[in-house]
Amino acid sequence: MKKALKILSLEDSTTDLEIIKETLEDYQLSAVVTNVKNRTAFIDILSKEEFDLFFIDFMLPGFTGLDAVKEIRKRNIEQPIIIISGTIGDELAIECIKAGATDYVLKNHMQRLITAINRALQEYETREKKKLAEAELTEYSHKLELLNQELLEKNRALDEANKKLQSLDAMKSEFIALASHEFRTPLTSIMGFTQTLLSEDLKLVDADRIQYLHVIDNESKRLSYLLNTLLDISNIERGALTLTKEVFNICKVIREVENTEHIPETVVLQIQPPDCSVRVFADRARIKQVIKNILENALQNTSRHGTITIMVFSNEHETHLAINNTGPVIPEDELEKIFSKFYRIRRPIRESSGSGMGLAVAREIIQLHGGKIWAESSSEQGTTFHFTIPVIY
Repeated sequence: MKKALKILSLEDSTTDLEIIKETLEDYQLSAVVTNVKNRTAFIDILSKEEFDLFFIDFMLPGFTGLDAVKEIRKRNIEQPIIIISGTIGDELAIECIKAGATDYVLKNHMQRLITAINRALQEYETREKKKLAEAELTEYSHKLELLNQELLEKNRALDEANKKLQSLDAMKSEFIALASHEFRTPLTSIMGFTQTLLSEDLKLVDADRIQYLHVIDNESKRLSYLLNTLLDISNIERGALTLTKEVFNICKVIREVENTEHIPETVVLQIQPPDCSVRVFADRARIKQVIKNILENALQNTSRHGTITIMVFSNEHETHLAINNTGPVIPEDELEKIFSKFYRIRRPIRESSGSGMGLAVAREIIQLHGGKIWAESSSEQGTTFHFTIPVIY
């Protein structure tokens, strides 16, 4: 059973209203008709109730059908409006249609009312379906645009990740070649001097034997360092690098590293302040490794007659180490990259050395301590590596 149409009628003639109702009944059109007779009642009910259809008498004292149509449409009410009038000229009818009326019916041709109602409701339903379809299409288009944007972003992210992977793969390949060279050099020395010591044909004095043994010992330590670096990188990638913290004098550790490093006679190494004595709570062996890695980097890159300065600062919040060298400037866009695994600075003049792993390990160790590590470089100040260790007891 169809729901009864809810109709608002604006009609001041009781007789004409009854004719309208009888017409609806004659054609068995189920409808509930609410009638008002003036502008005030009309505007009042428009603000309170919703209707499926409007019947508007064109000729009312002080309030025309055209005025009523405009009142309906300015409220964004889109339901059909049928003008019902005793006499209405073509010009007025056209003006009403332009203002938003759906159709008009003359009172002496009421048999046409049902046809006008059916057509008006069908047009309204078609229009509403079209609006709904357009709204759905707009929503789908918007969703499609968002999905397309998301897809583009993911593609960009994928391209970026792919480029990084390709770059990392290239750096790994370079690292493998470099590591092979780094391992081969000490192995060659160890094998060569060992064969010399074992040779029965050569008669060596004790001084030469001791010298050769020192070379073997140093090259063995170098191999051990390289192997430990590789192990640290493996532990970093597995998240298995751990700390064993204790309280110790970091200045003493700096001097230990100084004594174990081979520092060329032409390079000046200084510690500031000279009588430095700062205690920290950290992993002693790991912090020593960080200082060693940064110092070796400085030795590899400082000028032949350069200076390396290790500065220690301390306050109630943190201990801050700065290791400066007078080597070539690091380009600004590489200052962050140098802490990445396998990354080595491209030197246009002098071939860079090192495995490209020491600074990556140093960064991981400092970050595990809750500290920060960074580098600064300029032609005036040289290159300075900084790291901090929070004061936590």
